[in-house]
Amino acid sequence: MKVNKKNLQNYFVSFILAFFVFFPLAHGEIVVINSKDWKDIYYGILYANYNNYPVYFTNSPNPAGLFNILPKQPVILIESQEKYIPNLETQMRLKGYNIVEKITIKNSYKELKPKNIDAYYVIAEDFPYLSLPVGALAMANNAWVLIVNENNLNDVANMLSNAKYVIAVGDFKRSIENALSQYFTKRINADSKFEISIKLAEEFLKVKRVSQVIITEGKYIEPTMLEGYSPVLLVGTNLLPKEVLEFLTSNNIKTVIAIGPQLTYVGEKIRQQTNKKVAVFIKFGQSTPGISPQIYALSMFPLPKPELKLTILEAIYNPETQKLMIHFANQGNTGLYEFTTFRILRNGEEIASGGDTEAVFIGSGESIWRSYDIKLTDLTGELIIEFYTSYGESPRNLDSYLTQQGKFGPPFSLPLKISEIKDNSQIEVLEIKYYKSSKRFGIRVKNTGNVSAFVIIKLLDVKIKGIPTSLSSKAVELKPGEIKEIFIPAELDEIDIQENSQVKIEADYGERKHAIVKSSMLLLPLETASEFPLMLVLSLVIIAAAVIIVIRSTKSKPYKYTYKSYRRYKR
Repeated sequence: MKVNKKNLQNYFVSFILAFFVFFPLAHGEIVVINSKDWKDIYYGILYANYNNYPVYFTNSPNPAGLFNILPKQPVILIESQEKYIPNLETQMRLKGYNIVEKITIKNSYKELKPKNIDAYYVIAEDFPYLSLPVGALAMANNAWVLIVNENNLNDVANMLSNAKYVIAVGDFKRSIENALSQYFTKRINADSKFEISIKLAEEFLKVKRVSQVIITEGKYIEPTMLEGYSPVLLVGTNLLPKEVLEFLTSNNIKTVIAIGPQLTYVGEKIRQQTNKKVAVFIKFGQSTPGISPQIYALSMFPLPKPELKLTILEAIYNPETQKLMIHFANQGNTGLYEFTTFRILRNGEEIASGGDTEAVFIGSGESIWRSYDIKLTDLTGELIIEFYTSYGESPRNLDSYLTQQGKFGPPFSLPLKISEIKDNSQIEVLEIKYYKSSKRFGIRVKNTGNVSAFVIIKLLDVKIKGIPTSLSSKAVELKPGEIKEIFIPAELDEIDIQENSQVKIEADYGERKHAIVKSSMLLLPLETASEFPLMLVLSLVIIAAAVIIVIRSTKSKPYKYTYKSYRRYKR
């Protein structure tokens, strides 16, 4: 991103103002949280904010960063069984800190809850980013947040049974939904996490009419987000959702606080697209109290998140077929969706454009080619292709843009190659079954071509525990004429099986394992089947073998007693 001197001055002022606005005021006792679990940090911050205590926490095994910013005030120490620093209490006492209270927590969601609160917001642990906008709203409403999973489900149900009101936010697994839905007095949900955060912000403005909001990517906890003075909106690291921009303008928001310097690009977009009517302050650091304060990085605790890492390896134009081939690679540890728009430039001038019509799923570690119909008549000069590719965990949460190294925003650019790609592979997906006993899908695929084919099967938006999920297989080789069943593990309950009566299947295939250039989409009815469990088969084989051995041994010649054997017996 190019920043001119005027923009640089604007951001410098923003940084300084944000620094003073958020300077921690020294008073009374402080709270220190020592835990590896993000939920303990989250509830510890809520506890501190409800009781008006400044709050600090460990986020690494090294205590140096904590002691750099920790004022010499009486300490309330909150520790879990999974401590980041096992001997933190001893180290604090040796450094002269007065620990006036120690709280040992096992179930922080109930042990740190203020006794006078009987209203709740409930979210699933599967969506930790929702805890940030929900926490801000709960603080404003004098309510408590319950992060629910299978392990604390019964506890949470007991807490909700006598609640004044219960607001459910986001999606829940079916088992949790069935157990808790009777207590829900209201639901807040939407198609994307951005829209959910906007609905929560709208609820916030009904309680407190403010003109300032906080924006975050939802990857870290930072105490300011949970103070309850401003609503929290979710954005992408380098993506400003149009819904968020509409919220800012329609609600007369004057000030945006961006948590972390990584949101500088989004902050600049807000200023540009609101004609600088919205002031953007970047909270980039914190200071120690005193006459000569030192500036340190923000204290942030990471939320659980999958590693989303998408890149485009190359782009090739085939003049013979008039197709543009783009080679995508998911280098992360989980599946993701991408949505691409591109421009082709010759000597800096646009000569063609195109893109996806819907978000495309790419499995973890998968490398695929996507083809686009493009007609280029003049292939002379320097040809560059610019990609505006957004990606995320679901089609509704494409919260990041693909960028060049060292840049904050799109486009991602590559030279356009001119070449021919020939692929004669052909396949047919025959059927899909779900095997209840082994908890897996089986997809039968036939190679109908004359060359070997590598096949990747994707199941798009199948319901698992009631939540739409996309699954992917590894690449499987099929010889010409061969039929194989490709298996994808998944645990479905009976309701899931009914709701997945039709399964949307994408089959990606090609002659070469690392150049899977073809794709087909189809909808097939789901059949159910039972497999004879392998362990049971092996057990029966072993038992049968043992029986045969016993039978054969009984048919052997009878033992004949001799004088010597009789004497041995007598002894």
